[in-house]
Amino acid sequence: MTARPLTTFTATLALLLAHTLAPAGNLFDDQYDEVHDGPRLVISGECPGTIHVEWEQAAANRRMVLLIAASTGESEIPTGQPCAGTRLGLSSTGLRLVTTLNSGSKGRGQVDGTVADLFCGHRMQLIVAEGRTCSTSNVATIPGR
Repeated sequence: MTARPLTTFTATLALLLAHTLAPAGNLFDDQYDEVHDGPRLVISGECPGTIHVEWEQAAANRRMVLLIAASTGESEIPTGQPCAGTRLGLSSTGLRLVTTLNSGSKGRGQVDGTVADLFCGHRMQLIVAEGRTCSTSNVATIPGR
């Protein structure tokens, strides 16, 4: 199958996440660290069931992607991709794109979703496209297990 050029941030990042990410030297933990300068991500609710995903302190009116992985880890988006060099606090194992979002006019917002038992205890992280650079949120855990 011949790959077609991808022009949107979302489509390119989705393709990127289908490949293994390179190791990096940065790890974010589940607790929001006051030193962390990216958005703050909080997840609440019941798993399996409905969860509430909330963010604040993101750059206003920016495209964001919400990622999920089985665990924390150290990975980096490779050169040549949108957000190249951005370090993630998620393992590349099972790393998936959940959805794309807009950070909102004040850099905060929320979304609700239904989560299957398979994803209870998994970790989520936001990437915010901020022009030529990208920032990441803390890593938050889906309630359960």
